[in-house]
Amino acid sequence: MSRSQAIIRLLILVFVLGFLCAVLLSPTTAAPLEPSATTLHVSFIDVGQGDSALLQTSDGVNVLIDGGPGAAGPTVVAYLQNHGVDALDVVVMSHGHEDHIGGLVDLFQSAIPVLAVVYNGQPCYTSACLDVWAEMQARGLTPTPAVAGQTYAWGPISAAVANPQPTPVGNQNEDSVVLRVGYGQEYFLFTGDIGTSTEDTLLARGVPLAAEVLKVAHHGSRYSSSAAFLAAVDPDFAVIAVGAGNPYGHPTQETLGRLRAAGACIFRTDRDGTLTVFTDGQTLSWKITCVAFLPLVER
Repeated sequence: MSRSQAIIRLLILVFVLGFLCAVLLSPTTAAPLEPSATTLHVSFIDVGQGDSALLQTSDGVNVLIDGGPGAAGPTVVAYLQNHGVDALDVVVMSHGHEDHIGGLVDLFQSAIPVLAVVYNGQPCYTSACLDVWAEMQARGLTPTPAVAGQTYAWGPISAAVANPQPTPVGNQNEDSVVLRVGYGQEYFLFTGDIGTSTEDTLLARGVPLAAEVLKVAHHGSRYSSSAAFLAAVDPDFAVIAVGAGNPYGHPTQETLGRLRAAGACIFRTDRDGTLTVFTDGQTLSWKITCVAFLPLVER
C-alpha cells in the first residue's frame, strides 16, 4: 500500500470516528421537538450585524429582545407576522445602539400591538434612538427601565435581570440589559453588548449565570466572553448574532477559541441564518444539526 493510500485511509477513519462521536455525544436531541402546549420557541433572527431574538410560547406569549439595525426592520416585522405573532407582550431593548434598536422603528409603525417596553434606563441622544422613542411616544408607550435584581414573569417564561447595575456605568454597552431567561429547567442568557468589565462585575456579585444557551455578547468581540465568564455560564450552545463580512472582524478568533475551550457548540447567524431552538423545559432541540464533541470543532 502506497503512502498516499495510507494517508487517505487514515483520513477516512478519522472522519468516521468523528461522525460517530458527534452522533453519540452531541447535546442536541435526535429529532426536533414538535411544537406543543408546553413548548417555548426561541428564534435568533438573522438581521445582519445586529441582534434580534423572538421568544414565543405555543400558548401565545411573545417577547422580542432587540430589533436589529434599521435596515433589518422589515425583516423583523415580516418574521413576526409569518410566525403568527398577533401581539408582543413585551419588547426588551438591551441598549440604545442602532444595531440593536434601529429596526424597532418599523415594528412600532406596524400593526402589531406592543403591550410593554423594557430598556436599560440610559438617556437617548443618537438619531436612531430618538427615532425609536418618537415612534413609542406616538403609540403611547412609556418604556420601563430594568435594574439588576428585578424579575419578570411573562406567562410561563421567567426572566431575571442581571444588568444594568443600580448605579449605571454610563456606557450603553456596559449598561446593556442582561437577562437570564428560564423555561422549566432550561435557561437562556441574553447579554446585549457587555464587555469583560461588566462580566467581572456580575461574577463578583455572584449573579446566577448558568445557562444552556448563551447569546454571545457584542457579536463575538474579543473584549467580551472571558474564560471566567464562560466557566460560570457553562453553555452547551453559543449563538453569535453577526453580519457576514462585517468591518469589525466579528467574531474574533480569540472569542471563538474561548467558546470552543468552554465546550460550547457555536452557531452563527452569518453562516447559519436565523436559528430556532425548541424546549419543553427539560430538553432542547435545534432546527439544524449541531456537532460539538471536541473543543476544536465549530458548527
